[in-house]
Amino acid sequence: MSSPALLTEKQTADLLNISPRSVRNARTNGSLPYVKIGRLVRYRREDINALIDNAVVANEPAIGTITPSRRRGRPSRSEDSTGGRRG
Repeated sequence: MSSPALLTEKQTADLLNISPRSVRNARTNGSLPYVKIGRLVRYRREDINALIDNAVVANEPAIGTITPSRRRGRPSRSEDSTGGRRG
């Protein structure tokens, strides 16, 4: 049995593992195209697949490649550029 080409709001929500309200929000903000047949709103499977494909995020850099930011506050003696001398 093949899957239907047009999905209901609930079927779309189940497929994306989100709430039906999130599906409605995606429709109203324009991020999820829809088909309107009379008063019925349906979603095309290929549009849902495109939404998933466009939502893929590239891997973040490895933790070792991130440069540490400077610490806030007064520097410790080892971080002090004067070597502990007052001047």
